[in-house]
Amino acid sequence: MAQFSLYTSGSKIWVQHKDIWKSGVVQADCDGITLKFKLDDDGVLKEVKADPLPPLRNPDILIGLNDLTSLSYLHEPGVLYNLKYRFTEMKTIYTYCGIVLVAINPYEKLGIYGVETMWTYRGHAIGELEPHVFAVAEEAFKEMERASLNQSIIVSGESGAGKTVSAKYAMRYFATVGGAESVTSIERKVLASQPIMEAIGNAKTTRNDNSSRFGKYVELQFNTEYAIIGASMRTYLLEKSRVVFQAPGERNYHIFYQILTSTDDEVSELSLGSTTFNYTKNMTIKGVNDASQFSETVQSLKLLGFGIDDRRNYFKLLASILHLGNIVFKEKYDGCVIPQPSAPLAILSNLLSISATDLTKWLTHRRIRSAHEEFLKPMTVAEAEFSRDALAKLMYDLSFNWIVERVNETLKSDEECFKFIGVLDIYGFETFEINSFEQFCINYANEKLQQQFNQHMFKLDQEEYAKESIEWNFIDFYDNQPCIDLIEAKLGVLSLLDEETRMPAANDKSWTVKLYKECGKYHHFRIPKRADGEGFTVLHFASDVSYTSSGFLEKNRDTVLADQIETVKDSKNPFISSIINIDISATAARKKTVSTQFRSSLSSLMTSLNSTTPHYIRCIKPNDDKLAFMFDDSRALQQLRACGVLETVRIQASGFPTRWTYIDFFKRYRVLCKSKEIKRKDLKGTSLGILERQIKDSSTYKLGTTKIFFRSGVLAFLEKLRSAKLQSCIILIQKRVRGWLARRRYAKIQKSVHLLQRYGRGFLARRQFLFMRQTAAAIMIQKYTRMHLARREYTFVRRLVASFQTYCRMRLAIRKAQELRIVKATIIIQKNVRMFLVRKEFKRIRKGIILLQCCVRRLLAKKELRVLKLEARSLERVKELNKGLENKIIELQLKLEGEVKLIAKLNALTSELGTTKSLVQELKGVEINHKKALATIDLNANTITALENKLKQETDEKVDMIYKIEKLEQEIRTLKDQSAELVSGKMALEVEIQKLMNEIINYSNLRNDFETLEREFEQERIAYQRGIQNSVPVPTPRAKLPPDHHAHNTLQIENSHLRKKLEESSLNILKLQDLEMQNDQAQNNYKKILISHSPGEEVVRQVKELTEELSLKREESLMLRSLLSSGNSDREIITTLEQQLTAEKRALKELQEENKKLRRELNKDEESVYETAPYELNNRVLNSESPNYMPPIASLPRRQLRTQSSFTGLLQFDPSSEHRILKSIIVDLKAQNFASLDPPTLPSYIIFMLIRYIDSLNDEDRVRSVLTVTIKMLRKVVGKRTQLEYGVFWLSNIIQLLHILKQYSGDEHFGRENTTRQREHCLIHFDLVEYRKGLADLALWVYMKVIKGMEDRVQPLIVPAVLESSSELTSPVAKDKSKLMDTLVRHLNADYDLLLSYQLDFEIVAQTFKQVFYYLASASMNNLLLRKDLCNWAKGIQIRYNVSQLEEWCRNKNMESNGKILVPIIQASRLLQANKSDKDIDTVVEICAELSTGQAIKLLHLFSADEEELRVSPKFIKEVQHRLSQRQVPGSEGSIQSSLLMDTKHVFPVKLPYHPSSLKLDELIIPDSLGISELVERL
Repeated sequence: MAQFSLYTSGSKIWVQHKDIWKSGVVQADCDGITLKFKLDDDGVLKEVKADPLPPLRNPDILIGLNDLTSLSYLHEPGVLYNLKYRFTEMKTIYTYCGIVLVAINPYEKLGIYGVETMWTYRGHAIGELEPHVFAVAEEAFKEMERASLNQSIIVSGESGAGKTVSAKYAMRYFATVGGAESVTSIERKVLASQPIMEAIGNAKTTRNDNSSRFGKYVELQFNTEYAIIGASMRTYLLEKSRVVFQAPGERNYHIFYQILTSTDDEVSELSLGSTTFNYTKNMTIKGVNDASQFSETVQSLKLLGFGIDDRRNYFKLLASILHLGNIVFKEKYDGCVIPQPSAPLAILSNLLSISATDLTKWLTHRRIRSAHEEFLKPMTVAEAEFSRDALAKLMYDLSFNWIVERVNETLKSDEECFKFIGVLDIYGFETFEINSFEQFCINYANEKLQQQFNQHMFKLDQEEYAKESIEWNFIDFYDNQPCIDLIEAKLGVLSLLDEETRMPAANDKSWTVKLYKECGKYHHFRIPKRADGEGFTVLHFASDVSYTSSGFLEKNRDTVLADQIETVKDSKNPFISSIINIDISATAARKKTVSTQFRSSLSSLMTSLNSTTPHYIRCIKPNDDKLAFMFDDSRALQQLRACGVLETVRIQASGFPTRWTYIDFFKRYRVLCKSKEIKRKDLKGTSLGILERQIKDSSTYKLGTTKIFFRSGVLAFLEKLRSAKLQSCIILIQKRVRGWLARRRYAKIQKSVHLLQRYGRGFLARRQFLFMRQTAAAIMIQKYTRMHLARREYTFVRRLVASFQTYCRMRLAIRKAQELRIVKATIIIQKNVRMFLVRKEFKRIRKGIILLQCCVRRLLAKKELRVLKLEARSLERVKELNKGLENKIIELQLKLEGEVKLIAKLNALTSELGTTKSLVQELKGVEINHKKALATIDLNANTITALENKLKQETDEKVDMIYKIEKLEQEIRTLKDQSAELVSGKMALEVEIQKLMNEIINYSNLRNDFETLEREFEQERIAYQRGIQNSVPVPTPRAKLPPDHHAHNTLQIENSHLRKKLEESSLNILKLQDLEMQNDQAQNNYKKILISHSPGEEVVRQVKELTEELSLKREESLMLRSLLSSGNSDREIITTLEQQLTAEKRALKELQEENKKLRRELNKDEESVYETAPYELNNRVLNSESPNYMPPIASLPRRQLRTQSSFTGLLQFDPSSEHRILKSIIVDLKAQNFASLDPPTLPSYIIFMLIRYIDSLNDEDRVRSVLTVTIKMLRKVVGKRTQLEYGVFWLSNIIQLLHILKQYSGDEHFGRENTTRQREHCLIHFDLVEYRKGLADLALWVYMKVIKGMEDRVQPLIVPAVLESSSELTSPVAKDKSKLMDTLVRHLNADYDLLLSYQLDFEIVAQTFKQVFYYLASASMNNLLLRKDLCNWAKGIQIRYNVSQLEEWCRNKNMESNGKILVPIIQASRLLQANKSDKDIDTVVEICAELSTGQAIKLLHLFSADEEELRVSPKFIKEVQHRLSQRQVPGSEGSIQSSLLMDTKHVFPVKLPYHPSSLKLDELIIPDSLGISELVERL
């Protein structure tokens, strides 16, 4: 490849004009002698010699690349122009230059440093996204994680270039990605240290309003989990001279102005007021509020553990420095004095708590020591001012070091440091008109750093070539070791300076003369032409710097009078004395000089940096006027040389600077080969074939393992060949297209002619066809007309004949019907006459039979009556024999038995009536036989007379029987009257029963006894249930029974009565009588109730058993009475009673054991419940009668009891089990048990039922305890269990609990939809509004946890699915990513189903996905804005297709509004697809309606042109930017959005809509899996 072949007509070149480069265009091919060109700015034709040739410009395709080493032509103008283009046109401040990040200060706040930007760069390698300081920080962090090596970031640049800001953002990145969420975490403290260090170490200079006047190296320490655990800070070469002197236009350190402008109480007693201080000048900085910055400084001090006393004392020390500077001196004789009174002196002595006299003495005198004596020497005014300033500088230096030490102590971690990342923020190379000791030390440090950079750069290139198996030669790079030797050698500059400093009579001139003598042999040392001992020149790597030697010795000594130090050290303030902690006994000879200290600290720094993997950030100051996005070529070029960027370019250019992967090379230059030569599985071979065919010199490129390495200029040559190839292809395409257009026009005309012919022939054919069709239609009409006429005549004749036939048949049928009716009537008359005669005879016979029956029954009744009277007389004798209590008992019993017998007789009579009826039926049979006999009357006429006589006799007997029957009927009526009296008695008994019920209700205040009775009732019910398992279970009443109706307690009462009877014999009989009467009365009442309610057979059987039991009790009572009457001993009675009680207790214990077993089984019962009303009264009576046969009503399962009116929706629990219950339903509830809950929000209902129970007790403390513990447990569970399922489940329950508290609060607004039953369940005593607010806050906290979990699930898929996913292969080696979008949709479906499965309100679901879709859109948009490879037309189409699938998903889920959240990424994809010519500006502006100006312009700058497209012109971009800046962005309230990246952490307002529950508390089922069945009881 000949060099001159590149300089053809139209080639673009760079021409140097003074110190800048101008662009031009070659006008004629270079002939090897001269070169003709025109500059772009003046258009004048110029001619220069071809030796040397001017540098060529890079192809347009390479302009604006984010890595300078990717340029085809790596030279000074190419690098400078690429930086300028990116900075001014693309508004991009960061650019890579190999391993170096070049950062240009924009002098404008940019919105590219937010947290969302940090997380965008997290996990991406350098080069994947646009250059950024976060990319360098991520590379260092990732390298530390991957290789477990210490890292360092070296930030350098001159004052005003933005070093401090870059270092600050790098540390902020580490604190963000390597930090925790604790409020007092170390990363917060690391960030808080920055405002403090800026306040005490930064100042305004002519070049920068916030210039760092010290070097700072911060080590961020990480543990094995790569989380920040601590930090340490080292400082270098604080510019102490700034404390006492500032050049015009500059200020002192910020902290002084902050305390002067602040009105805080901490500085109110420092006597600052309106005093003007000599040490502070140029008080204000435009746009800076010192007072607000002071507040930020104080807050940072608080965060780092500086107490109020420390802060006050520190501010006192700073104020004392200011007052010290205001002390003036006046000449007096051979010395000086401080005029009295001196207000600054008094204030100073007060602030420092020192003696004003001693301070005055040592500010104006100095102590001279000789071998044998010492004396005071007055100081001149100049000497006094110098010593005063030296003291001020010392005090500030010590306070600065104290702050650093305290910060390091705070940031120090007790945990062992695993690895660290160091961030070095150090001054860049400096050269001024007057350069002194400070500039010499700064440039010395930069020489050391540049050497380290050169060695690292060479090492990386060596590793890269070795990795790719490239043969390489040694690269000659600039070695600044000779310059370093000049400075730090044994007889170098610093060594001679230290030696001269220790000489008593030495001065700057004598030291300079020694330099001339000893260092003149060094190549990098220059002696001025006028060697007057005033200065010298050092040839640094960046530039030649002339230093003025004046002040070198004094600054190196850094001398402060010992007596002044001693005076301040003797302060009564412990803080002051502890800071001024200097060993004043040290002599000047033993004291370390400033240069020695600096060299030692620099050596330590280099040792630390060499033990790490370095990363470099070079900061550039674009102009000296601090104008936003203004680029001064000469100033930038000077800094590029000084910071080593051009050296990096030179090292890269000396080898193979341009490096392309095989796939990228193939995609770009595949047009240079034929299709048959392409081997898709061997891209390396294909690329080699392209290069061998197009480039003859094989030394200009090398093929590595994964990349192709090109020398400078080769890529531009390939671009030229590609352009020519594309041009020839375009001409060919145009030719083919034009031919195709002509053929298409001819075919169109031909088609039109054929069409006209076809339509003409068709018209004629259709007309002929119409005539033929009309003829056929006429024939058809004639045929159907004739047919119609014939059919009408035929139908008329047929209808006439049919009518005649119908009439004739009708007449014949009528005649026949009349005959049939006459015959039927005759038969009916005959039948009725015969029936009348037979019925008359039957009635006569039946009357006789009934009379006979009545007579017989009367005789039988008389016999029965005589028997009853005899029995009655025997009972009367028994009554007469028995007197007293026994007589009454027997009398009552007999009365009862008599009533029973009467009822039995009544039943017997009833049965006799039934018998009579059966006889009547038999008589009916006789009557039938009689009818048969009548048929034989004519045959047996002779027997009629005999039969008539016999019949007469029977008739007489029947008359007697009828008389008897009438008497029996009268007796029956009497019995009925007695029965009526019994019914009335029954009614009276029911009234008495009602009275007894009222008495039962009066016993309700005996609560403790009731609970005991209920437990025994449960036990004995189970025993009874076992006896009637096959019977229908009867529901139990929930009302509590009084103890007087419990059989067991009744027996105990009886026993106690009997014991009392032993002591009070006179009352025993009466009490026993009362007891027996009560038992009899209860038995009678029960029987009447039993009859009135008509129970079933099973209940009757139970009644019989109870009756027998009562009889046994009565016999026992009689036995006791007999014992009493016979005079038995008390011991025998007591023994008998105790035996009975023991037996009953043993039976009761057995029943309790069986009750426990049966309860566990019955709790699982799911059968329906019967109504309890018909049996409730029976149960009460049974419970009062017998403990052993209690019906199984109370043993029904709790789930069956939930529909009874007695259930009130409460869960009773013991206060001691409160924590266990809540722990069971919150903490112990696992995800695998969620599915068993019906509904899923059951825990919220249980919590409310607990609250309702406490509300019924009106216990405010327990309500507070339950809600407080609930909220704490929920926070613990959701915070600890990070699974999304837990968050969704508890979010649903918390929101449901909120709804329930509102619904049952009693507020009409929330309870409008409540049913009557639900209104009964409202809270009575408490208004839980405050707790509802706490639950709402908890719900929002859990909601954000759910959002975070969903975002974390989709985050790895966002970029691959939305931006990179493709429906088809776009390159021969690209992987198929078409399924990534399907995976994302599946994730969304899974999350959607999960939210709905736990019955989360749909409004909440929609809000959740709105937030998730915003995160999708913002993350996609941010990545798109940082990736140039995605900004092209093809990707725009694919992104739009991918986003459309998300829109479709929203529509399918009825969340169309969430699709609007995707508008930014949709408009970005449309912008990539849109035409970008001047006529399309309006369209482009309309497309960018929802994009900020910065986002739209960034996309236009990143847009890369394919073969079919043109690059976006700067004019087009400027016009679009102008048009966009005039509009108002929606939601910005008239101001244009300045933020480039979208805030991924933005949260939309959350609304919790109110939805009342339709579930009723008494319908809920509590599963056993919750484990609270034994802890709560439903009431």
